[in-house]
Amino acid sequence: MLKRLRPNSLVARTLWLTLLAVVCAQGIATAIWYSESKHKELEGIQSASSSMANMFASTVTFFQSLPVRYRHIVLDQIRNMGGTRFFVSFNREKLQVEPIPDTPLKLASIQAIEKCVRQ
Repeated sequence: MLKRLRPNSLVARTLWLTLLAVVCAQGIATAIWYSESKHKELEGIQSASSSMANMFASTVTFFQSLPVRYRHIVLDQIRNMGGTRFFVSFNREKLQVEPIPDTPLKLASIQAIEKCVRQ
């Protein structure tokens, strides 16, 4: 059976080698593209997480710098003016949220946030 698939003429052998080279090159290019795509996705999630953590930290710092008796007034003013980028609420109970499964993107996001919060 293998003898039937083996090309006999020089043209057929050349075509087979050319096809093999194109398939190999395409496979290598696809692997490189996929790797770069995943790397950029990871960098993007780290950047977005760091940015959000910095914004959250600056918001907390701002409210902590206010006298306690004025905090609710500032919150009401912000809400009346159209809100903020974040929903600010003081909950009496812990919010129940279904956890996201551990993935490399989730872990990268958590690490970026923890890094920003520790600074």
